[in-house]
Amino acid sequence: MEKTTHRYLVLFATSFFFIFIGAFFNPVLAETPADQNFDSFGETATTGSQIVGDLIFSCNGSGLITITNVQNYRNVLSFGEKSVPGLSGYMIVDDALGWPDTYTTEFKFKAESAFNLNSLYLWTMGPDTGVSIIGYKEGVDGETKAAFVDMKEDCDCGGQTKYTNNLSTIYDDTFQEYGGLISFGSSWDDIDTVVIKNSTGCTLGIDSIDFSNVVDISIGDQVVDEAANNASFTVSLSHAYSSDITVDYTTADNTAKTADGDYDSTSGTVTIPAGSTSAAITVPIKDDSAYENNESFYVKLSNPSIGGFTKNQAECTINDNDKPVIKVSGNHAQISNNDSIPSNVDNTDFGVAFVSSGGITREFTVANTGHLPLSLTDSISIKTPTNAVSSDFTILTPAGITIAPEGTTTFSVKFDPASTGSKTGIVTIPNNDENNNPLVST
Repeated sequence: MEKTTHRYLVLFATSFFFIFIGAFFNPVLAETPADQNFDSFGETATTGSQIVGDLIFSCNGSGLITITNVQNYRNVLSFGEKSVPGLSGYMIVDDALGWPDTYTTEFKFKAESAFNLNSLYLWTMGPDTGVSIIGYKEGVDGETKAAFVDMKEDCDCGGQTKYTNNLSTIYDDTFQEYGGLISFGSSWDDIDTVVIKNSTGCTLGIDSIDFSNVVDISIGDQVVDEAANNASFTVSLSHAYSSDITVDYTTADNTAKTADGDYDSTSGTVTIPAGSTSAAITVPIKDDSAYENNESFYVKLSNPSIGGFTKNQAECTINDNDKPVIKVSGNHAQISNNDSIPSNVDNTDFGVAFVSSGGITREFTVANTGHLPLSLTDSISIKTPTNAVSSDFTILTPAGITIAPEGTTTFSVKFDPASTGSKTGIVTIPNNDENNNPLVST
């Protein structure tokens, strides 16, 4: 007698996915000062100090602080139209009035909140090429960051600082123009003040200041069932910090509405303790008996005491539980979505059947785990691809038309091969579960 083997796979090819209604990308926000290239300010001039965006610039002596067009300024100095990579648009300049009389130029910028200094473009004009740079947190005892830059040539300048020269013009012993990008290593962190000094009164210009957060703060999206009672959101830090960090939060409607009783409006301040990297925000979720689409609301963060946001808004999707939900199992084991691996555990592997021997029959259960009746909107059917004939598989016991909430029904599949070889069948279960219609298994 001939025999055949068959691996009958139940593959649930329907898509399980969540619908995020009205989702959008947020800009990266930061309490840390914004990067600054000075191009949006135009020509200004002041003595003493100058506020530019989130920064306060100051200089010593009789220095005049100007924001000036780079090329115009160089033309005034008769430096010509030479293009300078990395130096363009506007820059801020400590004009060092009284130069070339010898005195120390001290050009400082400070922010209200701490930052990590990544890089800046520094331009110098004068008789000397040596520049010292220090960074610190004002009023706080701690390590002072320090580097010394010789503007004439590329250098590793100490304090994890690297200088790349791309401008060298020597006019005479008095007029020497240099410039390049200074990159600061990871040690230049958690500071709020930077001082640039030259001992012979050189004019100093700064462009393209790049900051990063002392610590990055983000909040994760959530998906919850309507019956979950609460949605918990995790506020995360990129790394632990030495003191507590507080962040304000508030909820905002999207398609889920507080007025409709979908969730409770919530606001407050969350504290991430020193040495920790996360804290939780809890928002109460309301369950109801109305059939509705999945809905969502937002939790928005603001006002961090330290650091800045890389993601300051989370979306919570509430999956409505007042609807039918189809689950199929074999041998009391759930058959997973897109299951393509035959298994004796869930009866999807029919094993070996002899040709014309009466075949093998397996029973499967259809359950409704939702809160509304599940309708099987058409008959359960089975079809065979090219490696089988239609008579190899049959549905013996069709399921009932409607399954009550928490109810079940069964159907059976008979495999009775007409020829040798591995055979495959595809079962389709039409139903009114919006996420799984039709439910297909292979």
